Amino acid sequence: MLLISQDKVDDLIYKLAKRTLHSGMLRVVGVENGGLNISVPLAKLLGLPHESIYASRYCGSGKRPYPITRGKISSPTGNLIVDDLVDEGGTFRVIDLYLGLAGNKTAALFWNPQSNWEPDFYAAEKPESWLVFPWEVGMFPLDIVTTMKEENCANRK
Repeated sequence: MLLISQDKVDDLIYKLAKRTLHSGMLRVVGVENGGLNISVPLAKLLGLPHESIYASRYCGSGKRPYPITRGKISSPTGNLIVDDLVDEGGTFRVIDLYLGLAGNKTAALFWNPQSNWEPDFYAAEKPESWLVFPWEVGMFPLDIVTTMKEENCANRK
């Protein structure tokens, strides 16, 4: 596991803002939950309005498309749809299935090159490690987080 610091997230958001600045999109749409941590500051940096939707590739314990259940996008086009990570591509496939992505663009902080979905914009390729974002730390027991922090520090030496 690789614990991603908030400083690293902030640096990557600035990088993503530079890459999306001239995209022609009219609003930023964050994919709940992780995408909101990227899309809100990104919208502020770009000077664009912000909206959110909920989409997931998981339904219960199975991996089947789950319809978007919260949020509506105010326009079917001109949206920069943002998530924190494109690992397999399932979330953006679900969004495409239920909303359609024609006239919209997708962006993510991290993109897995082995994914079956490539976003229009991404800040960095996902490393091989399992990523733990700052907003996910509370989902792990304290001893695991402490170990991850120690491993990250040791890897920097």
